[in-house]
Amino acid sequence: MDSEGTNSKKEGFKIAHYPQIVLSTDATEDQVQSAYEAVVTADHTCEVGNLLKKGDVQIHVEGNVSFISEQDVISEYVEDHGLDWN
Repeated sequence: MDSEGTNSKKEGFKIAHYPQIVLSTDATEDQVQSAYEAVVTADHTCEVGNLLKKGDVQIHVEGNVSFISEQDVISEYVEDHGLDWN
């Protein structure tokens, strides 16, 4: 999941979360829908997020569901985000 936070005097503190869920290519429509629902449920039940919302922090969640391909998705993610395996 990628996240970013911004703070301004005019708009206050904002947090945006971008969870990424990768399913196998044979995932059913029900499984895809369940993945999206899991993102919504996680947002609504997050104790830290709910506490921040009470403090007027704006939290935006935009989930993405994709499908695994022949490529090594994890290695590609690590490389794209400048992460290290160690």
